Amino acid sequence: MEEKSSQIDDIKKFRRKYYDAHARIYDGEWNEDSIEEFLSFKKKVSITPGAVVLDIATGTGIYLIHMAKSGALCYGIDQSPKMLKHLNLRIKKENVEQSIKKISVGVADDLHYPDQYFRAKNKWKRMISLLK
Repeated sequence: MEEKSSQIDDIKKFRRKYYDAHARIYDGEWNEDSIEEFLSFKKKVSITPGAVVLDIATGTGIYLIHMAKSGALCYGIDQSPKMLKHLNLRIKKENVEQSIKKISVGVADDLHYPDQYFRAKNKWKRMISLLK
């Protein structure tokens, strides 16, 4: 078990280093598959104003910004501080600061929110959680 935990930690370190190194150019690396995935997301997920959402692995916020523009109250986490730096610039550029509740460095297997936090915030509406 300890060996598996060590392997997972190694993967997390690699991914953080990779995304930190690519943060500046990440949005420009989107291809047809990425765009198709995003358009499918927009079509399938109906975000209502006031919905509380958590975008796990938010990166530069491509999905988060869309949800914020739809009126959602958004939380985002990502393991790459440099990706979040670019996200914070986009939040200002897109003028969605009022919809952003909290952006933080973190990983999906160690969320710093109490159980049922987002469900309670949505008054038992459907919780939206994105995994990339």
